[in-house]
Amino acid sequence: MADRSQPRQGAHPTPQTYLKVATILVILTAAEVAVLYIDALRPVFLPLFLVLSVAKFCLVVMFYMHLKFDSRLFSWVFVGGLLLAVAVGIVLMSLFQVVSTVANPREEGEVALVSEVEPEIDTPVLVEIPAENEQVSPPETGQAETPAVGGLVAMGQEIFMVAPANVGPQALWCNTCHQIEGLAAGLIGPDLTHIATDAGTRRPGMSAEQYIRESIANPEVFVPTGVERATAGLMTEAITSGLTDEQVDALVAYLMTLE
Repeated sequence: MADRSQPRQGAHPTPQTYLKVATILVILTAAEVAVLYIDALRPVFLPLFLVLSVAKFCLVVMFYMHLKFDSRLFSWVFVGGLLLAVAVGIVLMSLFQVVSTVANPREEGEVALVSEVEPEIDTPVLVEIPAENEQVSPPETGQAETPAVGGLVAMGQEIFMVAPANVGPQALWCNTCHQIEGLAAGLIGPDLTHIATDAGTRRPGMSAEQYIRESIANPEVFVPTGVERATAGLMTEAITSGLTDEQVDALVAYLMTLE
């Protein structure tokens, strides 16, 4: 005699089963959101997110689309193929080092930060006051501005890698979306390895610096066409709106060095 406690092949599951599956889907969704905001999980962000998403997809197909109850053979083939695809995806991400998304440029030796700091002055400085008729020539600017510019570039590189405290925690930041050769391995947004050169060709009459600055301030408007991984709506103004003017200047100064 057939076991009445188990659903027959082709039969619908009970409402209690649907409720249990829905509860599991809610838990998996909460875990996906938690992965986005837990810094300790950043190194394995993509594999974890992939596994959780695939688990939800599998549950929906098996229960809500009745594959589990319509054909056991198809169920095993589906689950086996899905597990194989996940395993291959994780192996490929490991081989191409997609997993490494967050790095501190001050601790990594791959990229040298431009960190020129003005020396501290401990001795008193005598200021000469010119006479009334004496003309005062402006100070030479070539070398005097170099430390300030270098410091701005270093600050911009650090902002690119780590979201500033005033912006708050960001699940997706510059380095997790964009790729810069030797520094960041993001595969969601466009490659910025040569952005200082590319930006100058994207809008007629607009310089590279203007384009980069405007694309930070209004990312929804400045979505390049014909550029790989440039997707409208992926980067929004909400991500960069917390940056101060000084931080935007620093980020632009750094990106302008990527020729």
